[in-house]
Amino acid sequence: MPRMPLPRRRLVLVLAALAAVGLVAVVLAFVGGSYARGRVLPAAQEKLGRPVAAADISVGFGRVVLADVVVSGPADPPDAPLVRAPRVEVSFELLPALAGRVRVREIVVERARVTLRRYADGRDNFRDVVDHLRGRGGPGGPAGAARASVTLRQGALDAADEIRGVALRAGTLDAVLPPTGPARVTLGTVRAEAAGPAVAAERLTATVPRSALGPERTFPTVEVVGGSVAPLHSLALTGIRGTARPTGTPGRVAVDLRGGYGGVAEELWTATGEVVPAERRGALDITAARFTLDKLRPILKDTPIIEPAGTSIDASLKVTYADGALRFDGGLRVSGLSLFHPRLGPAPVKRLDALAQVRGAFMPGERHLKLDEAAVTFRNVRLFASGEAYQIGAKTARYEARLQVPPVPCDVALGALPEELTPALKGFRLAGTFKLDLRTKIDMADLDRTELQGEVGIRGCQVLEAPPQASKIAGGFTHRVEVGGREISFFVGPDNPSFVPYADISPAVYAALTTTEDGGFFHHRGFIPAGFRPALVRNLKQGAFSLGASTITMQMVKNALLGKEKTLARKLQELFLTWYVESRLTKERIMEVYLNVIEFGPFLYGIGPAARRYFGKPAATLTALEAAFFASILPSPKRRYVQYCKGALTPDWDKYVRRILAKMHERGRITDEEHEVYQVAELKFSRDEFPGEKECYGQIAAAKSTVGARRVPGLVDDDEPDVKPLEGAEGAKATLLPRRTRRLKVPGDDPGADTGDDTPPPPTKRVRRVKGTGARPAPGIEAIGDLPRRTIPEPEPVPPPRPVPPAKPIPPAKPATPPTPP
Repeated sequence: MPRMPLPRRRLVLVLAALAAVGLVAVVLAFVGGSYARGRVLPAAQEKLGRPVAAADISVGFGRVVLADVVVSGPADPPDAPLVRAPRVEVSFELLPALAGRVRVREIVVERARVTLRRYADGRDNFRDVVDHLRGRGGPGGPAGAARASVTLRQGALDAADEIRGVALRAGTLDAVLPPTGPARVTLGTVRAEAAGPAVAAERLTATVPRSALGPERTFPTVEVVGGSVAPLHSLALTGIRGTARPTGTPGRVAVDLRGGYGGVAEELWTATGEVVPAERRGALDITAARFTLDKLRPILKDTPIIEPAGTSIDASLKVTYADGALRFDGGLRVSGLSLFHPRLGPAPVKRLDALAQVRGAFMPGERHLKLDEAAVTFRNVRLFASGEAYQIGAKTARYEARLQVPPVPCDVALGALPEELTPALKGFRLAGTFKLDLRTKIDMADLDRTELQGEVGIRGCQVLEAPPQASKIAGGFTHRVEVGGREISFFVGPDNPSFVPYADISPAVYAALTTTEDGGFFHHRGFIPAGFRPALVRNLKQGAFSLGASTITMQMVKNALLGKEKTLARKLQELFLTWYVESRLTKERIMEVYLNVIEFGPFLYGIGPAARRYFGKPAATLTALEAAFFASILPSPKRRYVQYCKGALTPDWDKYVRRILAKMHERGRITDEEHEVYQVAELKFSRDEFPGEKECYGQIAAAKSTVGARRVPGLVDDDEPDVKPLEGAEGAKATLLPRRTRRLKVPGDDPGADTGDDTPPPPTKRVRRVKGTGARPAPGIEAIGDLPRRTIPEPEPVPPPRPVPPAKPIPPAKPATPPTPP
């Protein structure tokens, strides 16, 4: 047979090849498509026990691509099936497929989103699938598993357990399940949220043995990289790395973790222990070996801690979990701590040593924290705290707390206060025993039921020796005050012609001040415990601890002995010095100093100069109406000086002053005759010292100026030379009177505003009586602290001031002389 020419043979070979390719394509399309539709999806559905659907199926050489694959079930959340994958590729062997035997080599699932849910009623959307994979729900268990590699790429996980209140989300989910050997699952950008501290990790990798799908339930080995947990908002454990792996004992997992703080990469703590997941219990020992705080310098930038290289810290904590409760017991030691913050005090506090211990439990399911004991030992004084918190973070949260200092020598308690915070207390020597025991109960759903009781036992202390700066207040003393950028020095005592002794001050002034400022002044010992609970309730309702008030004694101490800065240092000294002043001076002397140092207007201090400036008379002849006016301006005397600049009271302010006068009469502090006369009498200002309206307003602006302002301490050294009184500032005062005073409220009274007008409220708002805030202390409480600023005067009606032995009796109120008609 003659041979075919070469070109023709080539053509035949090409046509044969094309025919073979076409045949293979037809076979693949038929076999692959048929297999995918008839066997792949049903097999997957049978293996998982769930409906499996694909929006589209395409077949190529040795592969089948399924688009928008969904594995769903009746318990899935709305619009969130158990698994949704945009693309699933199944690779198979080509030659067996041509013979009708399809062997899957690899399954690649891309960008799958896995959603797991367990609901409050116990239902979930994944247990049935797990049971099938374990071989419990059908033939699709491990014994019948196909020998194919399964790979998940760039997926995501969203899991939530409503029973335990836990949510877990992973930004990436990658997994490799080989035909033999352990599977490997990696979660990236992980965040877990629960009632406890937030937990996160850059990466979690689990190595799962094949036996994990069997009845023995072997636990995987989990590796953590870049983990973090924040037990407190300001304390984050970061850079966590380590493993949790099965031990030789079935069901037990060994934990070995380590990390740092606040993003610092250095390893500063370790956590080792063992957990039993099936029994939901375990224990960890967390240890932070001693290190210096300079290792945490990046996270200390905005904290009060200074000189971190000189501060060392070490801690240990044992944590156990069982029966749904996380129990903790440990301690922390700090050495050489140095602090500085403007709200703490004007000077750094250096080289503090303290030891803290804590023991308690946290029940995540109930959001219940029980603090059995938290103890801080500092300079031989121990402070104990205990309590419970229920439904933490909820609007119905409830709190119970107790704070205690066991009996300790008063001198030791005083010595525990850092000298940098209490310079005015240097030189005090005490005898006696100090103790503290405070208890409170707070129900956020009903704050009016708040309880506060206890004792601050400073009354068990006696002063053996006092520094000259503090004791000289019993006699004359030189005082300095800074206002409007100017420093003024003057003498407080008889040598100052503007000084007014107690006996030479009109009784109407005492009546007005005890009506608006401190109704129990002549009966309490510097503090009014009955006001503490209302102050706490008010602050809780407003969400900030800013409201309080001071007794006249506290205001006198603040003005005469201390500077004006609003710091913890000043408050500590103010509380102690108030107690000291009350134990050393008569009420008459306290009131005398107070009225000779407080501010009545710009650069105007003391009742004597104020009486001359406003009314052109001595303080002894002030009427009840004039005294009520002085009481009305005390919270903000600079701003309310505008009444004097205008030459007469505005109508609304006049009504406000007469409301004070009415309260003075209602409480028996002025006579019926005085009330009848002055309720209708006209209040007239003297113009003898009036500089003119323009200059008068200029005085207000100058006094408020902060240009050149600097801190001026209230206490003056003994060697400070006496300074002659400055014109217009003959009295004495160191700060503006605080607005946190117990008085008739003036709505819109903003000391930062200066509109040139000062309008009190309309008199339609009735002033009601509030019980329990008078001179008598509340049962079961004896404490120190601020009083609330009240909308109305709180004290119950009390008799006219009574003498406090051995001082001279307070002069009784006398019928007033009607003003001379113009």
